Amino acid sequence: MRVAVLCSGGKDSTYATWWSIMRGWDVQALVTLCVTGDDS
Repeated sequence: MRVAVLCSGGKDSTYATWWSIMRGWDVQALVTLCVTGDDS
């Protein structure tokens, strides 16, 4: 299965990436969201 992993750089997202790879999933992308507005 091809997947993308949301990645904040913390230990939980690192674990989620590792968990996905250990299950044989094909991690295609690490996704990070950048918020630029003052009202967010």
